[in-house]
Amino acid sequence: MAGDNSTVYHIDSSIIQVEDDKPYVRIVPFKNGGYLYFKSEEPIDYAHFVNLSDQDGKFWSARLSK
Repeated sequence: MAGDNSTVYHIDSSIIQVEDDKPYVRIVPFKNGGYLYFKSEEPIDYAHFVNLSDQDGKFWSARLSK
């Protein structure tokens, strides 16, 4: 995931939620107790970045990696 300032975060795959056989990012927890909540209608995939908006309206780009 990359935020507005192009910082890249590698997140654990356990945060992926599968709905109708498609992967979505819904909640990303952080070690400090914080979290990001996403309500995306677009599933993420390996080939393309998907633009996501969190609960505060901040935009992120995400894609799955192997």
